[in-house]
Amino acid sequence: IEILYESLSAPATFLAPSPMLASFANGRQTSLVVDIGAGGTRVTPIVDGLVLGQAQRRNGRGGEWLSCMQEQVVEDLMDMKKRKDGSTCIHPRYACKRVYKSSILEEGSSASPSSSPSSSSSSLFLF
Repeated sequence: IEILYESLSAPATFLAPSPMLASFANGRQTSLVVDIGAGGTRVTPIVDGLVLGQAQRRNGRGGEWLSCMQEQVVEDLMDMKKRKDGSTCIHPRYACKRVYKSSILEEGSSASPSSSPSSSSSSLFLF
């Protein structure tokens, strides 16, 4: 702060917590700011431009934890899709074929397979 006043001749300084500044940057005086960092997550309520410190919550689960969980999920999926020869079968998303439940039912009841699925039908992804 001393450098601001002496070297740069700043007329004033304003120190504020980052959740408050994030809320102001989005044009809101009242908001709920969720800050997810590498080491943890912080949820801070801002009411009329004031940080409610007593209502602020912190959690140790951040980006690093999320990365570890994603890695475990991918490894579990790879273990489930092992081939008989021991190699892993990974299907990219663009190789998936969307199949609608209504078209499966229609094919079973000898309806034309080219009929369009209804908007209320659910879809399945098949490899």
